[in-house]
Amino acid sequence: MKILRLLPVILSVLFLQQGFTAVPPAVIEGPIMAEQPPSRNAIYTASALDLAAHGYAEEEFFITGTGNVYSQPDLATGTVESSGHPFKTRLIVRRPAPQVFNGIVVVEWINVTGGPDKDIDWWQSGEHLMRRGYAYVAVSAQQMGIDTMADWGSARYGELDMTASGTVDNDALSFDAFSAVGRAIFRRGEESGSGTVDILDGLRAEQISLHQQYSSPGTGL
Repeated sequence: MKILRLLPVILSVLFLQQGFTAVPPAVIEGPIMAEQPPSRNAIYTASALDLAAHGYAEEEFFITGTGNVYSQPDLATGTVESSGHPFKTRLIVRRPAPQVFNGIVVVEWINVTGGPDKDIDWWQSGEHLMRRGYAYVAVSAQQMGIDTMADWGSARYGELDMTASGTVDNDALSFDAFSAVGRAIFRRGEESGSGTVDILDGLRAEQISLHQQYSSPGTGL
């Protein structure tokens, strides 16, 4: 099985709508009603930081769409090998009050090195992000993390799947799912259409910083 190892990457996008045009469409559902821990209907990996003290809100959403499977040549741009593979995963949004929002949205590909979903960037930098007014979005992009969530709370997370019902392996759909979340963030000057879920509740991004780090599709390494 060929595995693409992802080196730490930070990509800042300044109003580059064209960067998401190749991503298949997806539908956002939510915010999903959540109870407080220790309920198994709570948000898995809800922030342990005091969000309210910084004027932050935390919400969870589900995203459903279809993704492509890409070739993974060494040191070269991949091509689409097949399309139309369904996926459903979740994202967590932590957003500030409008008056303190600095215009930057950090989007993290959640780490699964140890198995469970771990929002490493938030663990390490959440206090700083809140002090500076960043909005933050975490994406469960890999099946290993989803399996852990489903084992923890099957009623809440049992329908999530990044394998197209077992027909796609190696986390091949993770790339389009992650990109679809980035495309779902409204930028300055954009309006949300009828029936469209605004995951940032009216905040508009001036800059989007996409964080992919440490994860190897299919391995959790």
